[in-house]
Amino acid sequence: MSSLLLDIGGTFIKSCVSDESSIRPKSFRRHKMPELGGKSPLNLEIPKSPLLKLINREIEFQIFQNTDIKRIFLSGQMGCWTIEGLESLKDVIVSWQDQRILASYTNLEEALFKNGFQNLYRANGCEIGEGVPAMGLLSVQNEVLESTNPKLLLTLMGWCIRQITDSENTPLHITDAASTGLLDLDKGDWLSTFYNSFSSRLTFPGVLSAVESVGKLKNTSIDVYCGVGDQQASLLGVGLSENNIVLNIGTGGQVAVMESLRPRPRTKTRPYFNNTRIYTRTHLLSGRFLNKIIEIVRNDYKLNFNYSDFDQINPNNSCYEKLFPADLAMNPQYLREVASKMSSTSFLEISIATMAKQYFDAISDLGGLNDRYLIFAGGVGQKNKALIREVTKLLGTKRMIVSKELETTLAGLRKLSLFNV
Repeated sequence: MSSLLLDIGGTFIKSCVSDESSIRPKSFRRHKMPELGGKSPLNLEIPKSPLLKLINREIEFQIFQNTDIKRIFLSGQMGCWTIEGLESLKDVIVSWQDQRILASYTNLEEALFKNGFQNLYRANGCEIGEGVPAMGLLSVQNEVLESTNPKLLLTLMGWCIRQITDSENTPLHITDAASTGLLDLDKGDWLSTFYNSFSSRLTFPGVLSAVESVGKLKNTSIDVYCGVGDQQASLLGVGLSENNIVLNIGTGGQVAVMESLRPRPRTKTRPYFNNTRIYTRTHLLSGRFLNKIIEIVRNDYKLNFNYSDFDQINPNNSCYEKLFPADLAMNPQYLREVASKMSSTSFLEISIATMAKQYFDAISDLGGLNDRYLIFAGGVGQKNKALIREVTKLLGTKRMIVSKELETTLAGLRKLSLFNV
């Protein structure tokens, strides 16, 4: 019996087929996600129609090529949402990068205070930012409450599964539901403050703690399982445990541990699998940052600099006195201004030092090493030797491994499929 593994990520849709009798998955495929759009600069949305076409095409191809597929396991980018039946969102899924809340309120504090949600972080463990669905919902609250019929709140995963299955009841896995910022982690259910504000006009899906079948693929007998958060799936894929700390650095960057001795305010609490929790620091400098650095080196310094050339960058101690400020490190204008005042070598060294210091601080926020070893995962984490060298130097440890999993999220889905044989 084979399982189709499907990851709907921020950049690509990836799929492969896994058989419990095989060591490695087969039939790996990758397609670029539809471009984000929006009616205003603050709105970043995934168009539903092109996305569904991609998903259906991928499923149909894999089933045609692998006729023994009996189950489908999915993961997807977290923090994306839509409301079924709401006119303004009928054609789109709101991205986690969306900032529409700032069109209605001056800042997040004002939005939380005016709606009585000042203690939201304490209940849900989720960092409150402009793109968190809890904030986006406040921007469409009036439209929801003025509608005549109840609407259904869905995450990206919930919407996709609802489209491809024969089931109208599509509960969410807790790893996916928690990314909305609307879940009470202690109760494993929706926060009463939000639920009561919308419940007369908004239906909230059920929440599952286990990865369960939630329906059959349309016109087939293939079981479709509830979608899980891609970050948790990736951590499962690389082997997060109580004995290690995972630095998962790809397009985005995060550090995660199974337990934290001294959790600090910047850390997030997230549900994991088998009724456990993880603690993370997210939105750390990653591939997006390095792409900006490469662009500046090529365009401003006129150098033929490639990704592998980072391996030769070796910051000295003085670089750590000139780090880019966290709030400006992703600002191209700031980076170009800094680059104009120093050599390309210094610019590259400070760039790597800035990244390394962020991951050092993140690990400190999560309780420090405490005899745990490091796992470097993700495209950047696995390949950037300069970053690996600097992080381990700052931590004063040689206890580390570089993950050999090239597709960590699909590896996590494969483990889930084996658990559910």
